[in-house]
Amino acid sequence: MVRNLDDFCVDVLQVMMHFICICEDGKIVWINDSGLRLLRAPNLDSVLGHALGNFISEDYIELFGDGLALLSEETEAVPLSILTTTADIVHIKMNVSTFPPVDGHERHMVECQDISALTRASQETRTREQRLRAVLRAVDQAVISIDEFGRIKNVNDITVRIFGYARLDMIGKNVSMLMPEPYRANHDEYLMRYLATGHSKVIDQTREFEGSRADGTTFPMEITVTELAERDGRTTFVSSVRDITIQKAQDDRIRFLALNDALTGLPNRASFNDRIEGALTRAERNGSGVALMFIDLDKFKTINDTLGHEAGDLILKTVADRLKTIIRKTDMAARLGGDEFVLVLENVANKEDVAITAKTILKKIPIPVTFEDTSCSVGASIGISHYPTDATTVPELLAAADRAMYKVKEAGRNHYSFC
Repeated sequence: MVRNLDDFCVDVLQVMMHFICICEDGKIVWINDSGLRLLRAPNLDSVLGHALGNFISEDYIELFGDGLALLSEETEAVPLSILTTTADIVHIKMNVSTFPPVDGHERHMVECQDISALTRASQETRTREQRLRAVLRAVDQAVISIDEFGRIKNVNDITVRIFGYARLDMIGKNVSMLMPEPYRANHDEYLMRYLATGHSKVIDQTREFEGSRADGTTFPMEITVTELAERDGRTTFVSSVRDITIQKAQDDRIRFLALNDALTGLPNRASFNDRIEGALTRAERNGSGVALMFIDLDKFKTINDTLGHEAGDLILKTVADRLKTIIRKTDMAARLGGDEFVLVLENVANKEDVAITAKTILKKIPIPVTFEDTSCSVGASIGISHYPTDATTVPELLAAADRAMYKVKEAGRNHYSFC
């Protein structure tokens, strides 16, 4: 495809300050100089022909599971991080545009803006930026003006659409009608206090609150309030309101993927590391024990290879669901990757209690799962290590449990073994 770019197009893309690349079937076939600099790439050969996903940091790689086509459907830039050729993490915002396919090959243009400096900026700078964005987005936001008694003077059409009230049903009413409790009951007090003292946490600040629609449902909103002095000595407050329901959902999804496995919903390796470190700290303080179970599925590769990844994914999700029903609320099940799972059992009194959990796993995991009229079943080889008996650090506990698991594999699989 790169051969089809005429000189003018190349010149235009080269002068762009942002990372620009063109991908064919997910692989980079052209990239501008800004892109090479952002990736810290020594030359074109280190980038061309490589999948774009190879340069996405591990915390966000799940976003690429469904390809660039899904990202191209996003109306706003997607925040994520890339991993440069020098192993540096760079925070970016990514836009993906789709070109018509050629000979069955998917083509996309990807634009990345380096926002690392913004993420390191001070709160004052971020606040100014939020206010500037609020002004620039004003035409797409609800704008509500109220008098010094909290009565609504005017609203724009976006306000009607967001809150669901007819314009005339809002004019003259107290603006608290657009707020759920406890904001509704406290609004007038806040307003009077500001007029009396001049102190407010809201005026000229962009804050998150909840709004209340005409049907009684609530939603997250971002609001900026500005004070305007009228010629007659009166005061008018103008609020710019933005419904951030979609943004919050996207943020929640990104946070979820950073801490959880996208397929099974279980905590991922990063969450596991945090949890077990905390478990060992608590155990040392309380004088209790912690058991670590390393679980490797038997016959999983055979199912994955013969029936396909959909069958394999079904097995992994089923195993995850079963593990969650077996452990206590104080315990943790995590997926480390592939068909490897771990359990962290806190406040372990003796090996017998751990053995009961292992036997339950060995009983429930092999229960067959039906995939397209085919019965699938896997076993589990379980290695168990104990803190502080077997090891006192996380790496040592993992290594001990891994050794115990391989003893099970060598002895015939589908069993458990202590270190």
